[in-house]
Amino acid sequence: LSTAYPLLKREYAWWMNDSTGHSVNITQKNQTFTLNRYFSENILPRPESFLEDFNSARPLKQCTASSDNVNNSEDYAPYCKQFFYQNIRAGAESGWDFSSRWGAQKNSTTSISTNQIIPVDLNSIMFNQEQNLAYFADYLGNNKESEFYENSAKKRQNAIFSVLYSESNKQFYDYNLTSNPSQNTNTRVHADVDVVLGEGVVVDGSLKENIYGRPNDLLV
Repeated sequence: LSTAYPLLKREYAWWMNDSTGHSVNITQKNQTFTLNRYFSENILPRPESFLEDFNSARPLKQCTASSDNVNNSEDYAPYCKQFFYQNIRAGAESGWDFSSRWGAQKNSTTSISTNQIIPVDLNSIMFNQEQNLAYFADYLGNNKESEFYENSAKKRQNAIFSVLYSESNKQFYDYNLTSNPSQNTNTRVHADVDVVLGEGVVVDGSLKENIYGRPNDLLV
């Protein structure tokens, strides 16, 4: 454990480093929450699927934003080549390659906008990771680090319920960073919501039953 723990900390730090683009601050009701997303700033086709990506992007125009300022895909207008390449890469990073949850428009590969989406499952996994790190640090006798990760887990749990949870529907939804209502996926429930149960984010029994009791509503 003493050998693995520093490696786990390094991976966690990579996800939380603002410079990687995977950590996002979201302000709602005068509170700022930090959550994670899948992200790529690379504006070229994927090496493993170069031809497929190149052909998919053929109908799209070249983006007009400077390639020196691509840490946020918001710099590019949707439906242009570089925007598509960034988001198709991020979709592949997620392991959900590919899912309707990443698309701004149904049945449209070129409308993929993974960089814009704060996923329920990823943040549930990060919550579990923070809990594990807190436990490992405590086991190794590092009380200060254990307290840090424990507080981080509590903050994330609060962020998940504040940003990704709908009290009226008693359900969790991916959150879309875009301000364009036509691209907001918050009304679509995907199979990733089950991860909040497996990773221990939800402890309320009735809420667990509500999520488990609606399998026919889930999209992939």
